[in-house]
Amino acid sequence: MLYTVFILSNQNSNFFAIMENVTLYIWRSEDGKESEPVDQDTLITLAKQGVITPHCSVRNQFLPNWARATDYDFLEEFLRPVVQKERDAKENTFGKRLKRRIFLEAENTLDMDGRLGKTSPELAPAAPLFFRLMALLFDLVLLAIWTIALFFVCAFLFARGILNADNAFYVGFGVWWFTLVLYFTVCMSAFTQTFGQRCWGIFLIRKDGYPHGVGRAFFYFVFLLTLGIFTPFAIFGVGRSLQEIFTSTRMVRSISEGKKRD
Repeated sequence: MLYTVFILSNQNSNFFAIMENVTLYIWRSEDGKESEPVDQDTLITLAKQGVITPHCSVRNQFLPNWARATDYDFLEEFLRPVVQKERDAKENTFGKRLKRRIFLEAENTLDMDGRLGKTSPELAPAAPLFFRLMALLFDLVLLAIWTIALFFVCAFLFARGILNADNAFYVGFGVWWFTLVLYFTVCMSAFTQTFGQRCWGIFLIRKDGYPHGVGRAFFYFVFLLTLGIFTPFAIFGVGRSLQEIFTSTRMVRSISEGKKRD
């Protein structure tokens, strides 16, 4: 009797697995090749080694229906990083990046270290009105300095005959507006804050906590010029300015985490 069982176990490798009530699986590779029945631990090992990918199929050896490898909980945690990596690769194509910029979107990353300190942007408190006004005052001072410098440049060019009475004003005014738009758009899209906002520790992010793109920063500036005068009333009423509401952004205050002292 024992000899018979031994012979049967050599002929069928699944015999003892069935007797021990161990579930066996068959997995199918991306090119359609099917494996021999293996246990759960073997599948996990193959997933760790990268042999089984999210594109592979798995089924119970006694069931005809195939399922994705990621549908099995014991495999999903090992295949999740691979799925995320493939998803990121698809989202970071040139066409997708261009689309996000055109439609006022930005990359889903936010590195706050080394610039504003470690903080959780989606949980950061709204920037107080006083901080916003002081930051604006700082930026206006910088703007005034630039205006004076531009005036002397235009006066110099006028004195040298490069500019005349007909075009000096328009050239100076055009350059002034261009640099004004460039300053706010570049600073708020590349650094999430202007120099004045940096001095007061406030910065602009999307409502979902991520940084905004160039397009969103530009329209924020446009709404700031046209609707900025209503900011105090909007903040006291709904907690956000109109330019924040229309661009789905938040002006928040950074919270730095200092190191513990001994």
